[in-house]
Amino acid sequence: MTAAFPPRALRASLSSLQCNGLSRRAPALLPAREQCPILSNRHYLLQHAQVRLASSSSSTSPLLEPTAPVLSPAAVNPPATTRPPPLVLPERLPDTATFNHLLATGKAYLKFYKTGLKYLYVNTKLVYALRSGGAGSASSSSPTDSSPGAKPGSDTATTTPVLLAGGTRSALLLRERWAHDMRRLPVFAVMFLLCGEFTPLVVLALPHAVPYTCRIPKQVAKLQRLAEERRRASYEALGIAEANSSSSDETAAAAAAAAAAPPTPAQQVHVSKSLNLVSPLWDRIGFAPSGLARARADKRVARLLVDDALLRQGGGAPALEADEVRLACADRGVDVLGCDEAELRAILAAWLRLAEAHDGGGEAEQARRVYTLLTTRPEEWPALEKR
Repeated sequence: MTAAFPPRALRASLSSLQCNGLSRRAPALLPAREQCPILSNRHYLLQHAQVRLASSSSSTSPLLEPTAPVLSPAAVNPPATTRPPPLVLPERLPDTATFNHLLATGKAYLKFYKTGLKYLYVNTKLVYALRSGGAGSASSSSPTDSSPGAKPGSDTATTTPVLLAGGTRSALLLRERWAHDMRRLPVFAVMFLLCGEFTPLVVLALPHAVPYTCRIPKQVAKLQRLAEERRRASYEALGIAEANSSSSDETAAAAAAAAAAPPTPAQQVHVSKSLNLVSPLWDRIGFAPSGLARARADKRVARLLVDDALLRQGGGAPALEADEVRLACADRGVDVLGCDEAELRAILAAWLRLAEAHDGGGEAEQARRVYTLLTTRPEEWPALEKR
């Protein structure tokens, strides 16, 4: 199976990116249902360029003017090739021999991994097209930059979502997921070459060493289950720490003042554990270094401020695809296993509403709100709206 994605198509001018022409040049490497993500990526480049050209013509500032229109929902959803391809396993028929069934299953996994690696190749072409300015990106930073552009949480961002120098939310997530996968590609490539069809048996023991585009559903579910178990334990530890630090006669005014205060070290440690920002090895030791937890928690909160602003800009939770809703909730420390799409979409909408600063609040207020949400279970969020 050879890669038939023409590099010339990505280097072409925007005027030549016509949907009909792209569909005629689509390679016959995948079934029809699997060619759609690649075609949508070409459309994504055109959509991203149109957004950047419109923004650059209206203002030279990395922030949008207060009268700027809300972007298309396509600006908040990264290409489908940043997620794992569908895994279709053969059904075991009564008259099917065991060897034939295992052989067909191995071929299905082999096809899945090859498609995942092909997705990574496409993402690489897209990232460097953005980096070189072929899709209208004005950023000269590396594709691995996680916070390109203006400082998140400014006063302008509280009233009007930001359009950073790196582009839209879809472009930002494309670069971040590509960088995440490229760091894991060398180890996984060796594993795949040595194990072949038996790779699924190995990756379950080394789940973090696999690029996201090559993670089978069982592996994704296992990682999410471990993250949610760790989050529940961290919530219990946070409750004990807060109970020990608070007095029994605490008034409502004191509670409100505590909510407006900067996050405590215990809260920052909880955020670092809840979002898997520090290694689980620290949990076994029994403590996490407060300096490391504070630095990583603050960095993630700043990243969430940017993501919230870009998400509001593209239409909020209703604009996200179903898979992206689950990923956005997981990034915000929300348990997603066993929850349907409608429930998660409502939780994400509540997050965006509660995290937004009001009455001219700036970056500090936004960060406090995000810390409060990250240290409060979603079922307790309605009480926050009454404050």
